[in-house]
Amino acid sequence: MLGMKVSINAGAPIICAPDDLSVLTAGVNLAGQLGIQTKHPRPGEPPQAWIRAGGLTSRPEGQVDEHIQWIWQDGLTVGDVVTIELVHTEQPSAPISRKPARERA
Repeated sequence: MLGMKVSINAGAPIICAPDDLSVLTAGVNLAGQLGIQTKHPRPGEPPQAWIRAGGLTSRPEGQVDEHIQWIWQDGLTVGDVVTIELVHTEQPSAPISRKPARERA
């Protein structure tokens, strides 16, 4: 199956890839006063950086789809290295959470 191998600061990789997924995302996010021209509602508050990796299943009718998370990590800082590699795998990592999705329209 197709998936993503994600590692943070050369740590142990996490393989995101179940066999019934139709959406898979992984990304680093930055929020706050990122530039000197930014008008931020709370001046002086440091920017925040985090990474998320997860997806949505697409199961046959009658089976409940799920939102699945593998990574949810706050507190990234300048100098952290995040690597996201597209991979084929048969051995995904265990997810950290699963939540039922709303029914399809």
